[in-house]
Amino acid sequence: MATSNVSKIRTGRIAIQEQHGTAKTNSQRSPSVSHTPIAKFARTGLTGAGSMALILRQAPAGIVVCDGKRNVTLVNAAARKLVLNGPEGEPITYAPDIWGEMQDPNGCHIPAEESPCMKALLGQTTNGQECCFVRPGDGSFDVLFSAAPITSDQKVIGMIATLFDITQHNDEELQLREDAVSNERNRMAADLHDTLCQSLCAIMLMLNAAEHELADEPEKARSHFRCAHEVAFESLAEARRTMWTLSHESLENEDLAPALSFLAQQFFAGTPVELKLSLQPETGALPLELRRELLRIAREALANVLKHSNATRVHLDLLYQKREVQLCIFDDGHGFVGDPRPGASHGAGLNNMRKRAERMGGKLIINSLPGQGTRLIAALPFSMSMTDRFATESAEHLGAS
Repeated sequence: MATSNVSKIRTGRIAIQEQHGTAKTNSQRSPSVSHTPIAKFARTGLTGAGSMALILRQAPAGIVVCDGKRNVTLVNAAARKLVLNGPEGEPITYAPDIWGEMQDPNGCHIPAEESPCMKALLGQTTNGQECCFVRPGDGSFDVLFSAAPITSDQKVIGMIATLFDITQHNDEELQLREDAVSNERNRMAADLHDTLCQSLCAIMLMLNAAEHELADEPEKARSHFRCAHEVAFESLAEARRTMWTLSHESLENEDLAPALSFLAQQFFAGTPVELKLSLQPETGALPLELRRELLRIAREALANVLKHSNATRVHLDLLYQKREVQLCIFDDGHGFVGDPRPGASHGAGLNNMRKRAERMGGKLIINSLPGQGTRLIAALPFSMSMTDRFATESAEHLGAS
């Protein structure tokens, strides 16, 4: 009985579908594919060539379309804001008359035949080329220009281009950059006033005092000379630290060995310190963050040597092991017992270096004794990818030898 009812229901459905012309065979039915969204889209009338042109004309991005004869067939409202005259129906070869003079970001002229539109008509695609439309007496526009050929049966039958006006974005970016430069100049001026200028004033006062007391109280004069010398020495160290701060970004992009060599020579130039360097060249491209942290650890360590150790010899070693890179700095200064007090200036520097090493998964080892100098070792591990590559290169080298 139940089976008979089901058969009647199915027969009734098929009859209704046949009455409306919608019956399908089993091979035509596809329960996993729904045509409802397409049917809804069709009911809106947004199908066919005319509807596509309507969509393109109202798109928020500037759109230009050309046919195979290189005539402009469509310019939507957004693109019309960037053109000199209504170019529809005009040949795209008259690009200067349509856009104005095209220039690249460096201000160099772009010939009409090298414009993205002309390249697209030759079958080439341009993605996001930044250029500038310059109009005499009408300012200029910065535009992100893309173009692609329209093909049929492997033949180019036209071209479509998109244009995004990025003038406001570029102006805002330029203003932010100028503000950043201005703020940095103000900061540097304040730093120079608070450090170098104040130190020079102090040196002048000490030298004047020494000059007045030189004849009657030579011992006091010598004391003033010593103080002036110490301030001058500190000022020189501060100036070198400032130089390093200004140049460290470019150093971070260099091979670590020459960067460390430059840094050490800047610190000890003009001092009686004997500098010895043993720096192994990079065996592979170090991650930028690893190179940056090693440079900053070296900078802090060398500054401590210059300010606190009273050393006459400094050795700087860089060595690449299988799984880590080691930076070793030795000085023959007066040294210290154990870790220095956290409140001391060089103690704070050592703590900073230790934190930098630990943040990279490494460690900082310090060996020091009074009168026997100090040895500092920073050992930072490679990333896993670098470790594998280093092992491979080492095996290849051993095999070749």
